[in-house]
Amino acid sequence: MASEWEVRFRSLDGTELAGTVAAPSEAARGCAVLVHGAGVTREEGGFFRRLAEGLAASGLLSLRLDLRAHGASGGRPQDITIAGVSNDIRAAGDQVRREWGLDGPPHVIAASFSGGAAALHAAYRPQDVGRLVLLNPRLDYRDRYVDSRPYFEGDYISHPAARDLDELGFTEKSPFELGRALHNEVFYLDPDVYLRAVRAPVLMVHGTKDTFVPVESSRRYQSVFASQADLMELDGAQHGFAVHDDPGYADPQTQVWQTQVIERVTRFLTS
Repeated sequence: MASEWEVRFRSLDGTELAGTVAAPSEAARGCAVLVHGAGVTREEGGFFRRLAEGLAASGLLSLRLDLRAHGASGGRPQDITIAGVSNDIRAAGDQVRREWGLDGPPHVIAASFSGGAAALHAAYRPQDVGRLVLLNPRLDYRDRYVDSRPYFEGDYISHPAARDLDELGFTEKSPFELGRALHNEVFYLDPDVYLRAVRAPVLMVHGTKDTFVPVESSRRYQSVFASQADLMELDGAQHGFAVHDDPGYADPQTQVWQTQVIERVTRFLTS
């Protein structure tokens, strides 16, 4: 049984972050940072708690954090950027090594929205990432926040959306308030560029029926990573490795899928 306690620390720009440490009963032989998706918290509906318990049973200490502007962490949603999230991940890894003196770089496990940010962190800070696990990851941010938005045309934002940015500070809630900095930043986050700089071993896990981040994205980018990247597909699973309309992850099939993911991730990080 893992021992858990709460921690608070700051990201590089001073934003206060909240997290939960899960430690094994024996001396830890490694560590991992768990990074949730957009619009949720460090628990990922309970899945991250179970994942942390599985890691602890295999001797890995973990820190699962609330990203900026999520859960108990500080920050405003409209100020979220991918670079800011990447720095939150770096700060969590620094916290783990500073407080518990573990040797070697932490592993990073990131879900959905945070997947690309974690890969960006691994690309620019290779010394800070042991292995990288991406769970139904969002990798192409331009597609999500510009190309698919009806208020962008030819790379330029519409006048009504620009007025919303001026008056409200964001264009829409999807699921958090999308601000001007994010809309600008994603033009320069090309996954065909930054994924080629990821040298850490990579495991991607994706459900074949994911309608939020289609599995075709992970298939498309698997060969782009500079390192070995494995892809585990869960046949029939939707976003979050769940059946349709199961936000509480209570369905037996959801639990089977999530157990398979926990087992595969644990093997990948401890082999």
